[in-house]
Amino acid sequence: MIKLKPLLFESKILVPRRTPEDREKRWIQEIYRKIQDYIKDGCRGDLELYNTPIKILPDNLKMVGGNLKLSRSKIEDLNNLEYVGGNLNLQNTPIKKLPNNLKRIEGHLNLNDSKIEDLNNLKYINGYLDLRYTPLSRITTEKKIRSKIETKFDILL
Repeated sequence: MIKLKPLLFESKILVPRRTPEDREKRWIQEIYRKIQDYIKDGCRGDLELYNTPIKILPDNLKMVGGNLKLSRSKIEDLNNLEYVGGNLNLQNTPIKKLPNNLKRIEGHLNLNDSKIEDLNNLKYINGYLDLRYTPLSRITTEKKIRSKIETKFDILL
């Protein structure tokens, strides 16, 4: 007769190999590897990080050549980002302010349904600015925004 119960536990067949925390940690590591590969490739094209658990962009990501998609992510800090060559989508994120270094966005800036309170030193948007359902939309006016930021398109408050 074979004793099945001790055999199962000794061989660790029933021991879970990954916890949900381990999976998220590995996912975050993979995202940061993807960002570093993007930087090594010269920051060309889009960087798609929407619906990811990252909270901060790496220090060495200073520009994105195309669109930067962070909607529905947990992003709180864009760190040293200075320039976006396409659209910047931060819709439905916990971000509260843009970095001081970010001065120019060549496309649209979507902050709809985010926690944004400050655009800091942003000077130029070559697209629309969407501030609907944000704390900033409740405390500012289109006139105030246009006095600080050059944009030829609509500002949605």
